[in-house]
Order: sequence, then C-alpha cells, then structure tokens
Amino acid sequence: MSFRLRVLTFLIAGVAAGAENPPAASTPDPAFSKVPFDQWLTEGGAARFQWTARVTGGDLDRFQRLRARVEIQVDGRELAKRKGRGGLVFFVQFSDSDHRRYQTHAVIPLQDVAEAASKSNFVYAQDALVVPGDYRVDVAVLDTGNGEHAALQQTLHVAPLRNDPLPDSWNGLPPVEFIAAADPPDAWFQPQLEGRLHLPLETRRPVRVEVLLNASPSAGGPRFHSSRVTSQGLRDLLPAVKAISQMDLSQGTLNVSVVDLTHQQVLLAQNRVGPRAQPLDWPRLRTALGQADPNKVDVRDLANRQQNPQFFVDEVRRRVTAEADPGGIALVVLSGPMEFNSGEDLRRIELEEKPRGKVFYIRYHPFLPQPVIAGPQYPNRPNRRFGYPQGPVALAAMEPADGLAPLLKPLQPRVFDVYKPEQFRRALADVMREIARM
Repeated sequence: MSFRLRVLTFLIAGVAAGAENPPAASTPDPAFSKVPFDQWLTEGGAARFQWTARVTGGDLDRFQRLRARVEIQVDGRELAKRKGRGGLVFFVQFSDSDHRRYQTHAVIPLQDVAEAASKSNFVYAQDALVVPGDYRVDVAVLDTGNGEHAALQQTLHVAPLRNDPLPDSWNGLPPVEFIAAADPPDAWFQPQLEGRLHLPLETRRPVRVEVLLNASPSAGGPRFHSSRVTSQGLRDLLPAVKAISQMDLSQGTLNVSVVDLTHQQVLLAQNRVGPRAQPLDWPRLRTALGQADPNKVDVRDLANRQQNPQFFVDEVRRRVTAEADPGGIALVVLSGPMEFNSGEDLRRIELEEKPRGKVFYIRYHPFLPQPVIAGPQYPNRPNRRFGYPQGPVALAAMEPADGLAPLLKPLQPRVFDVYKPEQFRRALADVMREIARM
C-alpha cells in the first residue's frame, strides 16, 4: 500500500471518530501529522472545487465564554460530482499570540452525499471557546478520493466584553477549546471541556449555597408540543448550572440539586461541589436526565400531578430551613417559566419563621426561533399561514405563565429574568456579590 493511500485510509477510518470527540485544545491533533498541512499553507492556491471560509468570533456563549466560529462552504455541485469516492476532510487550526497551536478536524463521507446536494451549498461549522486576544486561523480542505486540497489563512481579533461584570472569570482558561459535535444532552454540557471559570467568592463567614435546578420537561417550553422544544430549556439551563457550580467559596459549601416536578423526583443531589472540591457529576446527571423521559408519564404521575407544585415547595422548604452555616443559607433557584395545570395545589410556601439567608430566582427564558417564511415579514402581526404572530413580543406571549414565582413569594426572592447569556452573566455577578455580603 502506498504512503498516500495509507494516509487517505487513515483519514477516512479515523477522522469520523475524531469529529465526534476532537482532541483536547492543548493536544496536537494526530490527523495533522498525516498530511503536509504547513506545506499546504505555504503553497496557497486553490483546489479545483469551489469553496470559501469565514471566521467570526467574540460573542458570549451559554457557557459564559467567548465563542469563535469557522464556517467552510463547499459548492454542492462539486459534492455531487464526487459522490461515492472517499471523503471530504476539514482541518481547522488556531494559533494564539504565543504561537501555540490548537487543532481539530472532521470528515464528510462522500458516499453519503445525496443527489439533491447539487441544489444547495454545503456548510461545515466548527465552534471554539476562546479568550480575548489575536489569533491566526488556518483552514484546509482535502478530497481523499483524488488528493485535491486547498488551504488559506485568516486572522481573528477577539475583544474583551465591554463593562464585563465578571472581568477575571477567564483567568487561567485555555486560549482555545473546541466545541464537540455531540447529541443532547452532552451537546448542552460539553463534558470534555477542561477549562473552568475563575469565580472566587470571598465571604465574611461560612455560607451554604444551595442550587436548585428545575429540569422538568415543561420548564421554559412554549405553548405547543414537540420533543425539540421541550428540551429547549435544558439547552440553556445545563450550561447555566455548570457555570454556577464553578463558584469557589472561600468559606462554606456549594450543594447542587436537580429536580423533575413532573415525575416528582430528585434527579441529582450532590454536596460540596466546586473547583477545589469536586466538579458537578455529569455522568450521574446525564443518566438521571435520560431516565426522566418527558415522553413517558405514567398513570401514577397523572394521578399525583396536583401535588407537583407542593413537591417543589417541599424541596425549597427543606433547604431553607436546614441548619444554617454561620453566614446563613443562599438558595439559588434556576428554572425556566413553569406552568401548572388548573386544579394543582398552588399554596405558597409557609414557614414558622423567616429563614436566615437569601433566595435568588434566575428565570431563564429560552430563545425560540421564528418560522422561516418566504416573503416580507412584519414583527408582531398575525401570520396567515401559521396563525400566530411573529417577533419578540409574540415569542414572549407563547411562553407558559410562570407558576414558581408565586410559590416563592413569601421568601421575598430576588428574581432575575434572563433572555440571553449577557443577562445571566450580570445575574451571576449580582448573586455572588450579595452572597459575599452575608
């Protein structure tokens, strides 16, 4: 077998696996050693097929880190012509100001190309989490069927956030970490990421922080049903609880609980979470989320659903009335808007005495994309085809009415309404500031 054939066989057999689990950002990608990547960059030029690449970056991500994106577009007619022969391999390399390299790759088997591919362009996107700075981004494409390749270089400047409420949170992070292509819920947690937010929390006295995540299927979902939308809330909530769990208390403990009100279950209860203790136990939480299938509600769940609100009240009461640390208890409730059915027990929480501490309710409103409709669109006007209006006002109207806030009202919680990552970042900074004063 010739050298070139061995290389192409390696890429077709091994790159597909690498696309799902790309190497860690600090580790060279072995696929790059199998091709003359640096030589391709020096040669420049273009392959015989049509392609373009675009690099953007600087937006705040759900993980409270800055995201960069590399988009490679290949003419669909060229894909159709190559159907059945080898694969199309995409190489992406970031170089930071210290000339350290961060590499990943992916492959598209050409035997899977459909006939309809010629009617539209193919776009491959690779996201990365980055810190502010200047980067050189190298991109290459290889057709393993005939060895055609092309490469180009671009630059990327990532600026710090303006008026950042958590300006030191990226201290010590890897300059570049690639987002892995994965199925939910791994896609929403990205367990392979090694970087941890720098969130030191200096308190006057020991404080116990209780984080209560509501992972119920309807938390944050709109008023129509689909498996894609019922999981929309978790897409926002899992990165949020991951960020909160990285707070580093100087005194006290951080406990995380995840509940499912629909099934009246505590999916996860993990004590002493934090960068100096132990990270959030994703394997346990992932398994629990899989067992709490939103499409499986048995007869017992339906018979007992009147008690769903009181299950939540009981879980809150248990945490705020437990023996407090010297500095008190800080309860952080993290949820999307939760709508209860008529006839459910909506009694507010009742306590014999006011608990010593603070209660925060971070209410995450998931973004719901508008339907794609040809022709002019007018925000907040009725759409005759779909029968409901479009635009931000309409999307807010489609959310369920939140039934959790009234249950918590006697505790006088501070409520944060979050629609985008920047708002969650400000909420997290405010929560940490208030806990520090306890």
